[in-house]
Amino acid sequence: MRGHSLKAAMAALGLLIAAPLSASPDTFIDFVEEPIGVSEDHLFLLRVSTDNLGYYEASRVEVYFVQIDWETGAETTLVVDRFVKSMDYDENGEAQGYSIKRDEGLKPRSPYLVMTERGGIPWIAAHRLWKLSAPPVVSDQPDWITVQHGGSHRISRDAIQDGLEKQKAFFVANIADHPRSSSMTTRQHFEERTISAAQCASDGIYDYWVPGRSTLPLLMRVRCAFDDDSEQTSLIVQLRPTPIADFQLP
Repeated sequence: MRGHSLKAAMAALGLLIAAPLSASPDTFIDFVEEPIGVSEDHLFLLRVSTDNLGYYEASRVEVYFVQIDWETGAETTLVVDRFVKSMDYDENGEAQGYSIKRDEGLKPRSPYLVMTERGGIPWIAAHRLWKLSAPPVVSDQPDWITVQHGGSHRISRDAIQDGLEKQKAFFVANIADHPRSSSMTTRQHFEERTISAAQCASDGIYDYWVPGRSTLPLLMRVRCAFDDDSEQTSLIVQLRPTPIADFQLP
């Protein structure tokens, strides 16, 4: 039965490759960042790319562990998983759900184990929910995103754009140049992917504690997209206190 499923899946993939270019979906590449833990010296993230490879029922996923120094912003990264997700079909052509195939020779690692080895605690233990204080007030402005929570904090659109460009450069430099249904290579698709900070909005403010530290930057996740049907980008950024001179006095 498994042999029939594999043959059916290969046949379906062959049809996708042989189909006219106009029948293929647009390339969609999403970038996602998610905090997974903290230590006295570092913030730990997962940085993930999801690429549909030009197919309707397949995608390429690459997962990176990212360690960020609180003081310098320097990053240390590690590949923790790389795989292709594709739909399986039985001998009658009925969908059986998704399966994954990891890169040959890859030994996936648990990012949580890596984080623990480096002195981190899980984000769920450090993240404080909004139970004891008023929720933050977020203002999306043309040049800034401002947050009122225990004072005024903000980040400029220029700083967000710098973060987006840095994130893109990371993926271009590290992505595996996987085969795809396109005359362009995977790396070329990543190089041509663009997003503007003008399309970014706050997607969550994080309050948290860190062992051994009393002063911490307020963290925010921004979500960036032209619309709900376009490629999605999320980025974890640090907010800085608004300078007193910038407040408008009555």
